[in-house]
Amino acid sequence: MIRFKRRNLWWLAVLGAMVGIALVGNAPALLQAFLLAIFFTALAMSLANSPSLNPFQLWSRLQQIPVTRRATPRAREATERARRRGGHLRHDMVLLDIGLIVTRTDEDGISMRRSFSANLDDDGVRPYIVLHVSPAVADRYTQIRYEIYDQNGGERYIYTMNKYLDDGEVNVIADNHLPLAGNEDIDTVGDWELRVYIDGDLYAVENFTVTSSLNPRRYLRMRNGQSQNRLASLDELLRQSRRQQRE
Repeated sequence: MIRFKRRNLWWLAVLGAMVGIALVGNAPALLQAFLLAIFFTALAMSLANSPSLNPFQLWSRLQQIPVTRRATPRAREATERARRRGGHLRHDMVLLDIGLIVTRTDEDGISMRRSFSANLDDDGVRPYIVLHVSPAVADRYTQIRYEIYDQNGGERYIYTMNKYLDDGEVNVIADNHLPLAGNEDIDTVGDWELRVYIDGDLYAVENFTVTSSLNPRRYLRMRNGQSQNRLASLDELLRQSRRQQRE
């Protein structure tokens, strides 16, 4: 049996009246859809077994709806995978993108790409996420923890960083990478896993593939101090990807 909390009925009455006026008065379709979304969200939250309806919390969640649509399919899958494992689903931060920055050195110099696969010819991989941060939790330091495990569950990479989060879209790329080429500790390839924790809570789980070396690795170490471990510009890679999509 569905029961409503009495203290929430007046909110439902007000929202219902607004929806009714919009429908009867031939309001724009977009406004009608928006009011209907508010009403049905309030209806779900006001069930007896749900938390008490908080108009500010409701408004905050509704503001995230257009942001969520910008998330990549892999980002949505990563957060859902974490939720199924008992992770904490946050409404004040939306995961827009997740992946790896793969670095390789060859005769043409150092190249970087966003990818979900790497091989043992690559210099290394560096995890990243793109968040949309709501004003309620912005302007503070947040702990971001990246973990990478191989297909046997072996721990391959752990990195924790404190990131200052501004309001809006924030790129969070690890400062250190997981070396691949010439790494004698890596003796297995296959489907690996990236886990992301925010303030100690599991937030996203993503899968990627590591394949065997295709050629004997020849390092180019004569680039006058140019380091293989230099920080990649995620902003630049994201802009390049968007340009390619438009083309």
